Amino acid sequence: MEKLKFGETAILANNEEYTCFSNVEYENNTYAFLMSHTQPVIVKIARQNLVDGNLSLTIVKDEELKKKLLKLYKDYFANSVESLVE
Repeated sequence: MEKLKFGETAILANNEEYTCFSNVEYENNTYAFLMSHTQPVIVKIARQNLVDGNLSLTIVKDEELKKKLLKLYKDYFANSVESLVE
């Protein structure tokens, strides 16, 4: 199995479905931004690891790491949109 890509769905340990809407790289790790399929929408950030060919997702709980990853995502998003503006 490969790491999650944009639009792919993961079922977490709580049996809830989340869709990947972005990935960021930080300190040699890939982090997925996941959006719930429920209302209200919940966003989680998970570190992606391949263990024996299987995808393992670890939800980020550390607040400082979340802030760093959110900043990386915001910068990536802003740069992506800026490059599309005519």
